[in-house]
Amino acid sequence: MNLRHSVNLRYADAAVLGESLVKTSVAETYALDLEAVSSYIRTDLDQDVEEIQLLIQRADEAVERRSSRALLTSTYRSYFSFWPTLSTDTVSRVLELPRSPLVSVASVKYYDTDNVLQTIAASNYIVCTDTEPGLVFFVSDYDLPELFTRPDAIQVVFTSGYGTSPTSVPASLRQAMLLLIRHENPSGDPNSRGNKLSDHDAAMNIIDSYKVGGWSV
Repeated sequence: MNLRHSVNLRYADAAVLGESLVKTSVAETYALDLEAVSSYIRTDLDQDVEEIQLLIQRADEAVERRSSRALLTSTYRSYFSFWPTLSTDTVSRVLELPRSPLVSVASVKYYDTDNVLQTIAASNYIVCTDTEPGLVFFVSDYDLPELFTRPDAIQVVFTSGYGTSPTSVPASLRQAMLLLIRHENPSGDPNSRGNKLSDHDAAMNIIDSYKVGGWSV
């Protein structure tokens, strides 16, 4: 299904964002490498490698959380406690996945009324990877099953991200990470730190321009 970048579904096809999210496989690297960060904040890589690694990890997590985007390709599991409904009590046929850009969906599962985990056949839904956020759209002739009452009653395993190489991540988001790192860096050359408030605000402005749907998980 080809839809444009922004999604605004209404009526019986309205979407709902995943209620909770777990990253089940992590990319082998981050969107920034140690050398680039060390050079940017003017610190000694040999002495501060662990600190720089932590700063990169924190910046990566901050960008993903605020923008609802995955940077390097990773796998996630999103949980829903019920099939979403509209204000009219009409059941929605769309689930929004809380990390963009969506690459693929591995499975959609649910706990039936006997509390047994079942897998929904892929023929019963359409995966929309061209939308932001990515969608699982259930076909009209599929009857959504009744669920056991539990917070993870519906589980969607999916892959999102820009690619496996740091250069596949938009340059602006990598720049935002550098600004966040310089904002938080307690060491390094004081002349490299800039105005900490300005660094933070500049990073937030970049991240917010990439924000998907206005949600954070």
